[in-house]
Amino acid sequence: MKEAEEEKLFQDLLTLAADAGFRVIHSQEPDLLRGGAVGRIKDQNLIVLDSRAGIRRKITVLVEALKKIDLRGRYLKPEARELLEKVEEEKLKGQSQNDK
Repeated sequence: MKEAEEEKLFQDLLTLAADAGFRVIHSQEPDLLRGGAVGRIKDQNLIVLDSRAGIRRKITVLVEALKKIDLRGRYLKPEARELLEKVEEEKLKGQSQNDK
């Protein structure tokens, strides 16, 4: 994926996360996290992105957060939907291998 395409996908995922109720925080705290984190404080879902991380790491953190919620009925751009489905398939594949 080209850099411009990655940036567009990142922006689309940020918008989707905000629309889904996540609060997205961009942090530069060196000891707080590496790359990003997903969590919940009180009643608020948070995504913390390390501002120094690369675009692919930020995309990964967003995908990890978004795959935890029900996105049925929400519009997803094809690239975002494909990425989320790929992550889910890999997760299921890993679970079936662990069951053996």
